Amino acid sequence: MKIFDTLNSLFYNSINKTITKFTNLLIKVLSIKLTFKYKTKKFYNLGISNHVSEFDILLLYMIFLKHKIDYGLIADERFKNYPIIKQWTHKNNTIFVSRKDGDGCESIRNNTNINSNVFIFPEGTLYYKPMIKKSNKICVANNIVKYKNVLCPKRNGFNTLKEILKPKYITNITFKYIFDDETFLKESQTPLTISHLLKHRPKEIIICIDRVKVDANTDINEIFREKDQLLDNM
Repeated sequence: MKIFDTLNSLFYNSINKTITKFTNLLIKVLSIKLTFKYKTKKFYNLGISNHVSEFDILLLYMIFLKHKIDYGLIADERFKNYPIIKQWTHKNNTIFVSRKDGDGCESIRNNTNINSNVFIFPEGTLYYKPMIKKSNKICVANNIVKYKNVLCPKRNGFNTLKEILKPKYITNITFKYIFDDETFLKESQTPLTISHLLKHRPKEIIICIDRVKVDANTDINEIFREKDQLLDNM
């Protein structure tokens, strides 16, 4: 058993190094300027972020490794059977949710306790034109003012985690991708996957790391409204 644990640990560390090297290589090849804006360097048991590109996940894990924080990421269950990623996500305590099961809250409850560290993308998808249209429809249907730079966040997953983890503060990360064409993301018909990123590279990615005080009455829409304004100010 000890030999297995040792081999598993070596495998996990090897994957982490490989992912870090790949992330740094991609940044270098694409000549992307990374700008970090820290308003806090303390990380809390619940973290959230807007979701612009698949590249966000690689950047987040690079940040987590640097600051020695282990977050279990909420992810779509289709990723759990991918080679290598399966072992990596298992070691990182990734919580897989199925879109077939509605909001995924049952999976969250079954795989989370008060001692967990969990990171979630409340928007539930990437930011691009079809999802923006869907978000706007949700806002209209629920009498919510439309967002300019983010999608309307989903309450259930966030509220479930808030109920279980009982955080006093949450880690709030905001990604700002800057393109020569400022309308690119809002007009793109396809999500910004890694392969899409190779064709449409941003000249800079700004990553703001902040904290938000929360209580039982904190609404994720309020947090995303502030995030929307922050992106506007950038």
